[in-house]
Amino acid sequence: MLNLTEYHSKFPGSVRWKLTPQGLLVENQGPFVVPPDIQIRANYYLARYASLFGRVSKQLQVPLELLAACALTEGAPKHPEMSVRMEPGYISDEQTPSRISAGFCQLLISTARAVMHNPAINRAWLLDPTNSLVACASYMLQQKPVTGFDPVYAACAYNAGGLYVDTNPGNRWRLRCYPAGTGAHATRFSQYFNALMSLTANGLPNIEYFPYRQLLEVQPAPTPILTNTVEAAPGSD
Repeated sequence: MLNLTEYHSKFPGSVRWKLTPQGLLVENQGPFVVPPDIQIRANYYLARYASLFGRVSKQLQVPLELLAACALTEGAPKHPEMSVRMEPGYISDEQTPSRISAGFCQLLISTARAVMHNPAINRAWLLDPTNSLVACASYMLQQKPVTGFDPVYAACAYNAGGLYVDTNPGNRWRLRCYPAGTGAHATRFSQYFNALMSLTANGLPNIEYFPYRQLLEVQPAPTPILTNTVEAAPGSD
């Protein structure tokens, strides 16, 4: 079982990180700095959508900070509810549902249909913020056995459909995410995650939700540090 509170990474050559009550910490790099524009946007989203995030988080038991970080990273800055993105190869919603993502959390129509077990899902359904967030939470929950709800793993698995290696030296996480070869998506998600951890440090008034800190409270015992000490066999002296 992945221990989130110990330094870890998925593939060789990656930086290592761990989770603390203050957020994600990269090994040997000090606190993960949150740019002012990221913090401002996180403040805005949480003020505007706190009740929605809280309701879905509690219902599906997915940490609110992960859901909000996903919406902030994936959606359009000004009008997230109306955000639509056509991928290369898009022809139409009907012919290429795997080439169009829509809504609050920018989930592909084909992925939303598979996750929600509903082949009738279309663009209009995903443009409803509640529907989009429920599908997002369901997808994250489906990926939990792989991600353990680690924010970097969750970001890349959501964005790339799983955890795959990216050996490009420009990607310090060594995890595939788009744009390929940069790791920018995982970095931005982590910045939003840390911004949200600061905003939820003392809980959210009048909002019930599943907080990420609760996840950290049930981590496995720390891995013991092995030494080179060898106990002498009886009668060896």
